[in-house]
Amino acid sequence: MVKMVKQKRAAHTRQALLVAAGEEFATEGFDTVSLARIAKRAGVSYGGLHYHFNTKQDLAAAVVAEAATVLRDEVCAPGSLTSRNCRTSDSTSCRFM
Repeated sequence: MVKMVKQKRAAHTRQALLVAAGEEFATEGFDTVSLARIAKRAGVSYGGLHYHFNTKQDLAAAVVAEAATVLRDEVCAPGSLTSRNCRTSDSTSCRFM
């Protein structure tokens, strides 16, 4: 039970970091933003940030990957206007780019 609680907390922390980083990168630019600033915005310790991401580049790559996943899920959602562009045999592949 304790392990499940820790896993949920870790997932919540990681998501908070991704959101904070995405917002900071979008408003201030990648080069300008520090990891300390992202951690503060997310309400996470600097050490907590480094538990999940070794470098700012790693964090940025995760932000981009998360954004791509969200976009794919929206575009390929059943009933969406663009869902016909999705391969039915592999729901993770989408030909929208």
